[in-house]
Amino acid sequence: MDLYNSGDKRRNARILIIQSFYAESQKQNSNVVSLVTKKYPLDKEKFEAIKSAITTHADKINEYILKYAKERPIDEINPVDYTILRIVIAESIVTNLTPPKVAINEGIELAKLFGTEASAKFVNGVLGAIYDEYKAEHQQNE
Repeated sequence: MDLYNSGDKRRNARILIIQSFYAESQKQNSNVVSLVTKKYPLDKEKFEAIKSAITTHADKINEYILKYAKERPIDEINPVDYTILRIVIAESIVTNLTPPKVAINEGIELAKLFGTEASAKFVNGVLGAIYDEYKAEHQQNE
């Protein structure tokens, strides 16, 4: 599989977010978005919605990460893992663009593709704990 083109436009949107936030975190003046969108299909609405949610809800997203990744301050989290966490939380917990279980599974798969050996386990642990809280809150509200 080509790392830029999974064959799924929604996944391609998430992949592009990972790449663009990673480029930004490395202070690279690279226009990853325009380079990738010219060559690979992606769900542009999904891309814009998730990226906007990450920006709009940055404080809330970071609260979740800080609460459940206690052993790692945000500045010590691998930038790829951090971006994957932000994508999933923005997409499923704070905006409901995607069902949480679907987004979490996608996040774990992206961590396996783009992260380190420990990334998938770390991402799964943090998102699993966040989902447990989310589920408990939503069961009380029903």
